Amino acid sequence: GRQIVRSYDQAPGLFAVSRFDPDTGAEYLIAFNTAAKPITGNILIETSSLEFAALLGACPVSAQAPGSLSITLPAFGSAVCMAKPQSKTDNP
Repeated sequence: GRQIVRSYDQAPGLFAVSRFDPDTGAEYLIAFNTAAKPITGNILIETSSLEFAALLGACPVSAQAPGSLSITLPAFGSAVCMAKPQSKTDNP
């Protein structure tokens, strides 16, 4: 599916990409800490991605604000976060 680089730096730190399921359009955020110390950062996400489930590592339960997810990773840690689909009553 489609992939978007969400965060990167030339120095060790936060690297994140979003992958999208080609059938459902669901966003999967994959984040890596390439540094030898814990890191917290805000990552741009789709504005429709509001709630998340952790598939690997620790993921926030919900977006900080529409279009922004705050994530904390341990040294050399990673996380895979799946955006939960919005119900029809949540998004008329």
